[in-house]
This record gives sequence, structure tokens and C-alpha cells, in this order.
Amino acid sequence: MEIRGVYNFSNRLRIIGSLPVIRNERIINDQRQFVISGVGDPFVLAKYNLIRTNKIEENEVNHRLTIGAGIKVPLGKFDFKQKGALVQHDIQAGTGTLDFLLALDYTAKYKNGGVMFSSNYKLNTYNKNVDYMFGNTANTTLNVFYSKKIKKVTLMPYIGSYVEHGNTDIEHGKYEENTGGSLLFGTVGTQLFLNNIQLELLYQHTLINKLNGTLQLDTRNRVQLGVHYLFNRKE
Repeated sequence: MEIRGVYNFSNRLRIIGSLPVIRNERIINDQRQFVISGVGDPFVLAKYNLIRTNKIEENEVNHRLTIGAGIKVPLGKFDFKQKGALVQHDIQAGTGTLDFLLALDYTAKYKNGGVMFSSNYKLNTYNKNVDYMFGNTANTTLNVFYSKKIKKVTLMPYIGSYVEHGNTDIEHGKYEENTGGSLLFGTVGTQLFLNNIQLELLYQHTLINKLNGTLQLDTRNRVQLGVHYLFNRKE
């Protein structure tokens, strides 16, 4: 789960903060091995609109181009052990490293429809306490959407694709062959807006799985649910 907040300083600059709450569980042959729960690593990301058009003519296309940068802070525990041995790094609540985030978003809207593109890149650093470094990761989203207002409710269904890519991790100075790789998902979802409340439901299905090695878990599908409340800032 993720607790996220957004503050708009203006129509061009906003700050996004996120605090993940983690529950990772390992079960083998219907036997629970362990549970890791607690807060994960929060991040803060600043985004700035380089281009933001607001044309009201019916046959005009509006564009929005946003760049962003931020940091991920090492708050979650990264040294959980089972029977005296450190469990895999990717199941820990945190990474124990200060990492850096880059973001690029683009939206083009014509009448009630449009295209949304979003790409994020995370530069990971080295955790000397466990002699481990996660590979840098990137994810990219491309969706086509349509917005329709029905009385007081606005619906925005969308369909598209989502790509995740991770570089190979490094442990004790050597590349870990069962880490990193790429995943391509097909995406379908919808957003619902009612007054100050926004709901989002998203389903992703794996189309291409090119994870490195043979020991990584087979990712098949994902479901995400989001609930947002929008506060009105008083001047």
C-alpha cells in the first residue's frame, strides 16, 4: 500500500511525496516461512510543467510536457534475517540506500480523447552494509484515454501498455545473473472523478516476460486500486 500526497505550488510546479507500507510474505508448499511488514522507503519528487497549453477552441490540441527529479530516502528495514541468514534483498522492506529519481510526462488532448506518456528512471546507489547494489530501473507507460462527464461524475477509461526494465544487480562485486530484465504489460483501467474524490482501478496483464535467469518469480498480472481526495487550497 502507498500513502501519497501532492501539493501544487502553482499551475506549473508541484511536489509529490510517497510513503509505502510493505507486507511481503514467503510461502513454500503452503507453509509460511516468514512475513516482513512495516514502512518502506519514501520518496519526494518535484515536477515542473515546461509546456502547458490551455486552448479552448474545439479543434485545437492541448499539450502538457512535465519534467521531474527527486530522491528516495532509506527508511525501510533492509536486514531482515530468517534463522540467522539474510533473506533476499528484493523481499526486504527497504534497500538501505539514498537513490535518485528522474521523470518525464507528456499528455496530448483533443476534445474528449488523448494520449498519455510517462517515463521514470531510478539511479540506485551502493549499500555497503550488505555489499549490495540494485540495478538502475526504468518504467514507461503509454495510454490512450477518453473522458466523459455524466451528470456530476466524470469517467476516464484508458487502455495501453506498461514496460518495466531493470539492470542487473551487483553483490560482492559480481553481477547477479538472476536479477534484472524486462516486462511488457497490457493495461486497461479507468478513473472516476466526483467532486473532490478520485477513484482509479487498473489491471495489467503480462504480454512479454524477459526476466534474467531462472529463479525470478513469474509475474502474470497486477491489480491496483487508488483512492484520492483533493483539498482546495485557500488563498
